[in-house]
Amino acid sequence: NSSGISSALISWRLLKTDPSNVAFDIYKSVDGETEVKLNEKPISNTTSWVDADMPDVMLWQRQLQQEKLL
Repeated sequence: NSSGISSALISWRLLKTDPSNVAFDIYKSVDGETEVKLNEKPISNTTSWVDADMPDVMLWQRQLQQEKLL
């Protein structure tokens, strides 16, 4: 990619009020296309993620969704 940036660190806070079994999914959309889930299983043991696939585009977004593990 021409920007020289090849990855992005995504991090979030775990709140004191979050349930003990909380987990997260990360989705990415490039240029307004359909969101794609980045992680295989819900993330429950960390509050950060590295997306190693940074396309050479101007518009991208990531969404973090919280879910409860059963």
